[in-house]
Amino acid sequence: MKFRKNYYLILLSCLLFFFFSCIDSKKKQINKVSLFNDCSDFKYANLTIDFDVNNLYIKGNNQMYFESNCFIDTIIIDLFPDFDVDSVFLNDKKQQFDRIGSHIKFASNLESDIKFTIDVFYRGSPILAQNPPWEGGFVVSQDSSNLPWIGVACQNEGGQIWWPCKHDLSDEPDSMKINAIVDHPYVAVSNGKLLNYKKLQNNKRIYQWMVNSPINNYNVTMNIADYANFKDTLLGLEGLLPLDYYVLKEHLDAAKIHFKQVKPMLHIFEKLFGPYPFYQDGYKLVETSYLGMEHQSCISYGNKFMQGYLGNFPDKIDFDFIIIHETAHEWWGNSVSMCDVKDMWIHESFATYAEALYVEELYGYDEMLQYLNYQKNKILNNEPIVNAFHKSTDMYYKGSWVLHMLRVYLQNDAKWYNILKGLQLEFRHKIVNTKDVTKYIEKHYERDLNPFFKQYLFYHKLPVFEYFFTVINNEILLNYRWDAIVNDFDMPLLVDVNSQNKNKWIYPTSKWHEIKLNYIDTVEFNIAENLFLIEMRKIK
Repeated sequence: MKFRKNYYLILLSCLLFFFFSCIDSKKKQINKVSLFNDCSDFKYANLTIDFDVNNLYIKGNNQMYFESNCFIDTIIIDLFPDFDVDSVFLNDKKQQFDRIGSHIKFASNLESDIKFTIDVFYRGSPILAQNPPWEGGFVVSQDSSNLPWIGVACQNEGGQIWWPCKHDLSDEPDSMKINAIVDHPYVAVSNGKLLNYKKLQNNKRIYQWMVNSPINNYNVTMNIADYANFKDTLLGLEGLLPLDYYVLKEHLDAAKIHFKQVKPMLHIFEKLFGPYPFYQDGYKLVETSYLGMEHQSCISYGNKFMQGYLGNFPDKIDFDFIIIHETAHEWWGNSVSMCDVKDMWIHESFATYAEALYVEELYGYDEMLQYLNYQKNKILNNEPIVNAFHKSTDMYYKGSWVLHMLRVYLQNDAKWYNILKGLQLEFRHKIVNTKDVTKYIEKHYERDLNPFFKQYLFYHKLPVFEYFFTVINNEILLNYRWDAIVNDFDMPLLVDVNSQNKNKWIYPTSKWHEIKLNYIDTVEFNIAENLFLIEMRKIK
């Protein structure tokens, strides 16, 4: 019995040792990744892809240019393990490397303030997307002539799903060149401007694209098909902006008509948010077999040349949702970019709110309020807007309403639009987090907005406006307060205090307040619901 007890103790000790050794090993690996990410500054990437379209096979290499910020003893580059890595070079010297999951890891001895290059040569069959663009990878379809039609989307997985990169949202290469080799008659379309196109041997063609602005790795894309191309230009706030459109040949006539909405849309967004952020790289719409994605300067478009969302949209609204929403991301997401996935609301809330402002520019304020109510019906209140999981769509629609309420609360449209433009100017081509954005708004709002942001961004429950009526000496008194998770939540509200459609601001806090009403039908008492996202509770 004693032997058996000792045996189990020894076995348990071994298991615990193995378990904690694994944890320790994993922590060390995470620390190595974190150290390389923190100590390296991604400057430039020169990606070459030789794509065998018919066999869906990639041979590629990426030459990456970095600068060290501190001593680096281990370099880690990211690429999904589905691809084989043939060789890795550091400053043109071949390296021995290990592969651990999606990490390509090798030793280095780089001091601070050193410029260095990493070359990764790889090959393999690309991962196919199961539900693009939400579940990423390559998307393979056919045109009407049964020729392959290929695209890629990888917002959740990142560029590592198809090209070697530094998988770190907080560090974008300052510029990037993408060289795509395909068989004739296919056209390869990627981000930025087309630098060069030339014929190679064996019926191949190379398309060389140059991105002159910082770009996050999930925004790098590739589209391959027997495309037709037509062009236009926009005289915008920073001069002539090249407009490029790539569509399947059978859709060329439809696209020339449907894409006429692009130029007035860009003028509106420049009015609202300031200059288009990527004049050096141009603006591009590329037809894809999946719905759409905000690939920087190369927006993927798959809405089938219909208005709304695949033909579905609120009444009286007559524009293509995908074009509007994905283009708004050029400002909110591609120029002003999150540093962590939990901050994705900065992309989606502002782009969704941009839809409402676009409606206002086209149809007026009342139609904008109707559009916001359309968004309001989609709010779930089932998770915080700022979080790392995003199983909810609240970072879109609820986030849009957060911005709408800020405009209402400010009571100064000119100042509000200056804040939106100021965000773009302050953080143009920069990485930001939630604090950066909220502090900027608060500073220029000139009010303490911390309770407001804390309640709406970090908690899923809505604040509750509690109220009841009392009658004293034939006078009706409205008693009210906030019941909110954030104790000092104090957002003001507009209420109808005399039933003559004359709204009055009241200033609830967590404490009870009262206000005298001249006359009101207490049964019909309400808040301006098209201006606020709250719950109401009559307690007597």
